[in-house]
Amino acid sequence: MRERLPGHHQDASDFVSLTGWRIMEVFGLRWADVAFQTGFVRLPGRKTKRGRAGSYPFHALPELNALLERRRAETDAAQRVGERIIPHVFHDAAASALYGADQGPKKVSVERGAERVSMLDTLSAFHTTSAGR
Repeated sequence: MRERLPGHHQDASDFVSLTGWRIMEVFGLRWADVAFQTGFVRLPGRKTKRGRAGSYPFHALPELNALLERRRAETDAAQRVGERIIPHVFHDAAASALYGADQGPKKVSVERGAERVSMLDTLSAFHTTSAGR
């Protein structure tokens, strides 16, 4: 199931598996919350179910560190191509470069012939991935 997901959903599923964060907390994660200098990713209290802020030492897990470094590189490349700032860690890099004033992610995905991937698909992939760890 995981292999059928777009790359950013695969990475989000892996992030959930490694950190235990909720999927919507992960998809809301912004680069401003990732500190490569200190090795911590923070979760603002306003984004949690219980309203409690938290942080996670991602340098402690090489797999998580590599995932965030890869996402950063993909984001940087998409920003150069699209000439726009992408604030979220988990985004569709290919579609992000195509967004314009009259095009949102859904329209771009349909035009690219992308199969619709729901949050349920991502959660299913997470559960499949977690069971195999």
